[in-house]
Amino acid sequence: MTHKAHWLSIYDEAVDAALAAREAEWRAKQSADLDRCKRECRRAIGEFDTFWRHFADESDLRSIRDKVLNDLPKVTLENGTECREETLRPPGSKDPDAPAFQEKWEDADEFRQYLATTLPEIECRVDGDPPEASVDWAETDRQVRVLLEPLTDASEVTTGTASMSRRSYAAEALRLLAEVRNLSQMMATAPAEDATSEEEQRWLLECFAEIAARAFNAGVLGRAAAGKAIEKDAKRGAATLRASNMGGDMTRGTTTPETDAKLEFMYEKLSQRLNPSAAARSAFKAGFGTSFEANRRLLYRHHRK
Repeated sequence: MTHKAHWLSIYDEAVDAALAAREAEWRAKQSADLDRCKRECRRAIGEFDTFWRHFADESDLRSIRDKVLNDLPKVTLENGTECREETLRPPGSKDPDAPAFQEKWEDADEFRQYLATTLPEIECRVDGDPPEASVDWAETDRQVRVLLEPLTDASEVTTGTASMSRRSYAAEALRLLAEVRNLSQMMATAPAEDATSEEEQRWLLECFAEIAARAFNAGVLGRAAAGKAIEKDAKRGAATLRASNMGGDMTRGTTTPETDAKLEFMYEKLSQRLNPSAAARSAFKAGFGTSFEANRRLLYRHHRK
């Protein structure tokens, strides 16, 4: 291998080798053929691993990261009404979502399993080290204020006790966040006697930022957990509504020849500028349908827009 080779050709070689090894397993060929395919697969994976770790530049790494994210299978995680899609990852023993990943992990060939395992390292090379806690919290704090401040004077979406309104919740959350900022700054500018250096003050700020972020996230998760009790009913209601709509669509879209003839007669009357009731009455008088009212309901249900 030469470091001047384009990363995509090395990547594709590993893909092909992994597929060949998997196909050899599926065909259950002689042991020698399977072993040869597996050796070739591991050689190709090793070549790709060496390239991205030692020879890939920043542009290569970004392209590799995007390619891996695109090629790896996606897993849909669901709980109640919550749903999110994640990229395949190794189903670790301590991962609460491991069962959701297990089937696609077993279906993945050796190269894709390698990619799923290595992706965090590739992303770290592309994105660099995580931001400091204070920087990360400052951005989160800004985003939260952008989200909540418009809600403090927006129209309410519910009625009832004012202290439980959207405005009240938004204002209280903003007040607590302001207190977090003020207390953190106060503690950093008036430290204890044994924490007077600039480095120790910065350490205090980092601690406060991490505590604030964890506290806010705990509140968000607590709120979500409290709402889980009603999500099953919301989901059941949504499913019922979808089924009802589908049933109505199917009913509207299915007619017998007799009904078709009845509708065509009434459509003809409508084209002669009769109103729907008059068209339904005329159809009944002409021998269509069991009653004028049944004809009228049928016409409204199938009325051409």
